[in-house]
Amino acid sequence: MARRDLDKDRIRRAFDRAAPTYDAHADVQKRLALDVAARIDDAPASILELGCGTGMLTAHLRDRFPDARIVAVDFAPAMAERTRAAVPDAEVLVADVETLDPDERFALTLSSATVQWFADPAATFGRLVPASDRVLIGTFGPRTFWELDAVFTELGEDRGMSLPTAAEWDGILRAAGAEEVESASREVVVHYPTAAGFLEALRGVGATGGAARQTTSTVTRALRLYDERFRDGDTVQVTYELVVVDATVPG
Repeated sequence: MARRDLDKDRIRRAFDRAAPTYDAHADVQKRLALDVAARIDDAPASILELGCGTGMLTAHLRDRFPDARIVAVDFAPAMAERTRAAVPDAEVLVADVETLDPDERFALTLSSATVQWFADPAATFGRLVPASDRVLIGTFGPRTFWELDAVFTELGEDRGMSLPTAAEWDGILRAAGAEEVESASREVVVHYPTAAGFLEALRGVGATGGAARQTTSTVTRALRLYDERFRDGDTVQVTYELVVVDATVPG
């Protein structure tokens, strides 16, 4: 399930620009991070975090597990710098997670709101799973932004961002060597004042870098149609599907 059409440089630039505004717009990302963290019972001795962003989850892990060694990785330098400021004793690396090939084994490899940006998740986890005792990921499922997909379909356009299902992530992790894989999915509906406000929130977290490039007129038509089709009182609705996949790896 390679997605080599993703423009990783464009995605990186979008997240770099969003570093100062990310936390203010990341309510759903915070929910997903807490869903991921809630599954951790025993204190891991070492943690590899994939896509640490501004350090939201990193700081939560440090508070819960003060003795753990934390290695946090992000490919956007401005994001990584914010993690360094938030968690000074974490080892923060600026690197594309998809290039990692660990030479040590981590008690826990985890990620929240990152793996949906992988160009080749099978190959990436093929390297990361064997270097882990446990792999725990949170991501967004295909029901995310179904309203926006419906609008673009009505306009004869494509949003340009496909998202794997929980079952597909399960299969990727098992193929990489994981076992006892559990997955959970839930939908969260968020309300924004307008479709334009929703788009501004996406830009605020850097999540527009992977979408298909659309003309200004197409975007204007899509926003107008979204406001018409999905108005809920004084706001518009936006659906997110939060997916958590938890797997153990034989030693």
